[in-house]
Amino acid sequence: MAVGDSQMRTFPGTRDGIRLFSDQLQGDMSAQQYSFAANAYAGCQKMLLDDVRNLRSYNQNFIVLHYQLGCSNGPEPFIDGNEWNSDWSAVTAHEDWFMHQGGSRLLMPAWNWYLMDIGNINYRAYWVNSCIQRMRDTECDGVFADSFTLDGYFGQLTPDHPWFTDTDQCLAHWVPALGSYAHYLHAALNAEKFYFLPNLGGLVTGWDTTDYASLSDGGMVEGFGAWGNDSYFEIPDWQLQMNRILALAGTDRIIICQSYTSDSNLRERMFLTGCYLLVKGDHTYFNMIGSEHGEELIYYPEYEIAVGSYDGTIPVLINDLYDERAGCYRRNYSNGIVLVNPGNTEIIVTDLGAAYNLASATGGGSVDENGGYDGALAYQAVTGVTLPPHGAAILLRDLPPSSQFLHLWLDRDNFSKAESLSLHWQLTPDAHSSQNLADAYLAAMTPQGKLYFYDGRFSEEVRPVARSMRVANASGGLGPFPLAGLPSGEYTWYAVLANPGSDPLAPSNRIGNLSIAAFSLY
Repeated sequence: MAVGDSQMRTFPGTRDGIRLFSDQLQGDMSAQQYSFAANAYAGCQKMLLDDVRNLRSYNQNFIVLHYQLGCSNGPEPFIDGNEWNSDWSAVTAHEDWFMHQGGSRLLMPAWNWYLMDIGNINYRAYWVNSCIQRMRDTECDGVFADSFTLDGYFGQLTPDHPWFTDTDQCLAHWVPALGSYAHYLHAALNAEKFYFLPNLGGLVTGWDTTDYASLSDGGMVEGFGAWGNDSYFEIPDWQLQMNRILALAGTDRIIICQSYTSDSNLRERMFLTGCYLLVKGDHTYFNMIGSEHGEELIYYPEYEIAVGSYDGTIPVLINDLYDERAGCYRRNYSNGIVLVNPGNTEIIVTDLGAAYNLASATGGGSVDENGGYDGALAYQAVTGVTLPPHGAAILLRDLPPSSQFLHLWLDRDNFSKAESLSLHWQLTPDAHSSQNLADAYLAAMTPQGKLYFYDGRFSEEVRPVARSMRVANASGGLGPFPLAGLPSGEYTWYAVLANPGSDPLAPSNRIGNLSIAAFSLY
């Protein structure tokens, strides 16, 4: 990554599996929803400070991006700490900060913002300084600069301006100015240890050859894999987008692949997931937003397909992955293969060369207040597969172990020594699991880093709170635990299921997820 270890928080690696980065999440979630989001996603954008802190109480490394328009300004509010504010009254007083044509500002009617003169050094300084102040107020790790690339406004401004209606004029004037501006923002933000991640659009404007890898820490590809909701790229445009993403991945940039679909379109969802697995690098994230949802916390079961790590190096071009024999695009993973058909005709692969388990998903969508969602994966043993138009197949060599979803939470995240706390838990087993029994472990880590297991009393000895418990839908609570006499500081609860009689500290013995709940004691 461009900023790398100098950041207070680093983006987690993505070589293995399907890794997620959310758009804006709903505010004021339940404890279970905060826990789910903080552990399912690497990060999100555009959240109030209280929500940021709630998310980080479950995952201290959760990345949050501030949202700010990249090349424009208008009356729409933005987040600063715990408030939605607008700087429009201050910005609109500087007429020389705006782009003009015939004395009029250039308006984007669809979104009610104006294009700014990004070559104006005073506006550049204002953008950087105000952005840094807002990121610090909201404890963000970087900025998502929206509407940055020219495809977000070329041919869409009022009044018309030749730089944004004529490609030659745009290439001669605006594109160099945009490159200079991006370089300025990138350097200024990195110097203060913040990420600069613009909205890169769809990366399908062929005549715009701007090298964003050298001008940013990466960015979001919006409209990844398809225009959205069953509208697809022609194959040359699809190849162009994939190639540009691979170029970013090859320089280890942070890439957020964001797609628009619907809960009910299972074929499209699998196609988009397959496209992600084709181009994934070491810091490449995925997010699908169903048209049924606004800012809800959503999740799809295909995110959990255990395909493993990609084999070899990152391809240079998407056609490096074209399998002539199968007639589709293929990428090999440590636990399987991914096949993608971006075209308009069905492809039948009669012989995969070995037996595989074809993954399919059902359900998915909103995560409820208990941190659960209606969705599941199923597998079919196959030696061949049919790829529908704009379809994909994710095929595993080995089926994953059964998964159980364990959620642990507290009523709040701050307690005084005069109080007691109660711990809540919920278990939602995998409907396809054959796992019937498990040992349950509960432990608390002190501010000094010591781990104490609980089985009715606290001890450093590794002992389960329940032995050979039946794995079933269940919920309950423990406590209250008095806090008097404990040292002040940050505490963390851990809960996990393990195979009966096994060591829970060995990840291979665990069944499902490790659940975490943190709190401060003062």
